[in-house]
Amino acid sequence: MKYLFGRHYDFLRKINYRKIFLFLDYDGTLVSIKKMPALAKLPRSVKTILSALAKQKDIKVCIISGRGLKDIEKLVSLNKIIYAANHGMVISYYNKIIYKKYLSKSLKGKIDKLKIIIKKNLSDINGILFEDKKEIFSIHYRLVLPEKQKLIIKKIKNIIDEFKDFFILKYGKKVIEIFPAVDINKGKAVKWILKKFDRNKNFYPVYIGDDLTDENAFRVLKKIGLTICVGSKQC
Repeated sequence: MKYLFGRHYDFLRKINYRKIFLFLDYDGTLVSIKKMPALAKLPRSVKTILSALAKQKDIKVCIISGRGLKDIEKLVSLNKIIYAANHGMVISYYNKIIYKKYLSKSLKGKIDKLKIIIKKNLSDINGILFEDKKEIFSIHYRLVLPEKQKLIIKKIKNIIDEFKDFFILKYGKKVIEIFPAVDINKGKAVKWILKKFDRNKNFYPVYIGDDLTDENAFRVLKKIGLTICVGSKQC
């Protein structure tokens, strides 16, 4: 990993006169991490820049996030942008869903059961926040006392053990996401979007993210594009 701002001339040479396919994570990238997800509002200055970029014929913009589709569309609220929500489980363009990973009725039932169990076991912990994104269930513990955070992780692991053939845990910054065991991640989403919108490979992919969930996309684009990790430590 190399520090971007110490080598920005190399970066500019790579993208000079090329069409750019810009992939952007939301929380921690476009917006700083907040104590509560609802507080992570897109600054007007950033929205103005995104709007200007999306209008350029030589630039395509995609927001790729772990947030639910309605949530991320509302937060950004720009039509010319591609939205990949729930880590790529659903993708939309101009307010129309163009891809969705459908889950079986049985698996949906297990998700609903798991949500009830987790809430029952963790709701008494002060500061814990649950985010229901239908297919994905997130548990935020940034506001929980540090000495109780390990207990939360341990409890979730114990609960999920009963459902281990159907779900996996993904760890972010003070958040645990319970994911159905399907072959979906941000890297898969990037590949699908590039195939859909850049079949002739005219665009140079640039991906900017800050979290562990962005690493799959980093690996996919390692030899064909530029990946940028936001933060002082390795993603």
